[in-house]
Amino acid sequence: MERKELLSKANEMGLEFPKNITSDALADLIEDNEADYAIKVRAREIDIINKADAEAKIIADYLAKQAQSKVVEVSSPGQEKAKARKEAQRLIRCIVTSMDKDKAELDGEIISCANSLTGFIKKMVPFNREFHLPKIIVETLQGKKVMSIKTRKTVKGDVKEFIEIPAYNVQILPDLTATELLRLKAESK
Repeated sequence: MERKELLSKANEMGLEFPKNITSDALADLIEDNEADYAIKVRAREIDIINKADAEAKIIADYLAKQAQSKVVEVSSPGQEKAKARKEAQRLIRCIVTSMDKDKAELDGEIISCANSLTGFIKKMVPFNREFHLPKIIVETLQGKKVMSIKTRKTVKGDVKEFIEIPAYNVQILPDLTATELLRLKAESK
């Protein structure tokens, strides 16, 4: 190699040497440090690859999030209504007790409810026994209130107070197990 090439190579490798070094000494210095230089070059290449991989992962994650946010299930109003009606008619196992004194002797009551999505739903609700009712009927029962009169004795005499209490006590029961369902099917045949 010529001296210019040796100087260029030594500077590229980052080697320190005196300005008046001989060409042979410079060649020996380059040769002695060649293995370390190769390791440094490989380490830089690995760093560059790792940085590129990290940037690629960030970009891929960003693009995945963008794609997920754009994938929105588009449904027609008819599909929305059908989905809402199906959810409203999902059966819930419960026991309903009337808290209204006027209805204490009744075996049950017809309850109806409606909204713009589910339409009109009407069911006979038996009192004080286990039964499966649509979810919307259960929610309606839980929301109903009744006025009750409470008499309180005071120094001036009896005072009637009107208080609002839940019209029904709705006890939600766990869903039937597969075994219980099979037993019911066998009994109903």
